Amino acid sequence: RAILLKETGAVRKMAVIFGGAGAVALASSSQALSPRVEYAQNIGIELSACGFALSKSYLTSEDLPANMHIVTYGILETIKLVNTGYAVMQY
Repeated sequence: RAILLKETGAVRKMAVIFGGAGAVALASSSQALSPRVEYAQNIGIELSACGFALSKSYLTSEDLPANMHIVTYGILETIKLVNTGYAVMQY
């Protein structure tokens, strides 16, 4: 899981990328997490799951909470976001 933050003046953007075991856990708890995912998306947090991690576990977008964005490779998406000004948050 990568949590990234970008400051754009007074506005901050946040993105969370679920990769590896995080993507699999998200899929296995999708019904329980759907309200939380929807809330996060409604307040502007960008949520993504790593497509590579999902495919290694034979999972698809159908296994995730509704409207979850899938990126091809979570680590590459993290690098792209860092290159556009996001910072990885320690958790």
